[in-house]
Amino acid sequence: MIKINKDTIKKLIDDYKILQNPKTTTVNKYSGNYNNVRISIYFDAWDQANYNFQLLLVYEKQYYLVNLRIIDANITSRFLPDLPVTLQRQIIVEGTLNAFYEQVEHIINNNKRITLNIERDTTYIKARKYSPCTGEMFLKGLTHKNMTSKMMIWIEKNTNIKKEDIEKVKRVRKTFVRTDDINLRKKIDIILRDNNIQ
Repeated sequence: MIKINKDTIKKLIDDYKILQNPKTTTVNKYSGNYNNVRISIYFDAWDQANYNFQLLLVYEKQYYLVNLRIIDANITSRFLPDLPVTLQRQIIVEGTLNAFYEQVEHIINNNKRITLNIERDTTYIKARKYSPCTGEMFLKGLTHKNMTSKMMIWIEKNTNIKKEDIEKVKRVRKTFVRTDDINLRKKIDIILRDNNIQ
């Protein structure tokens, strides 16, 4: 989780709400730099129960792309998973990411946003191909299988699903099914409804 100020989260949501008829692939992109690292933030509130916040870092020929939890202070991760050493050297200052996170917020609050189809963003396409964290970044349903600890950790750190909804899925001995195709993702309330979970 990135500990983002509530006002910054509100700005992300408000910026998305003004879009007219956004599609599944429509996102707002915010761009900036930090210590020679190019930062791109992709955000959408297509699913209001699971905001999509993706952080993309580019340094020289190194790409890093990850989904991040930005809400729910009860679940926290202070570090970016599988962050390559070359990027660690650029963005970790005095052993923390605090200054980096402050820059992420600054970019969201002060830099111009661009609304785009994420599947047509050249930098994003390259990152999906070369980033160590790429893979199945979206949720498309549930399956009859106990949730593994690995899946639980991924859901807690890389989605914005409410903890109580995660617990509901665990109680019925099911787990989430992921996809790398944003067009196949489903909203959490629909996933729960389709599986008779209330």
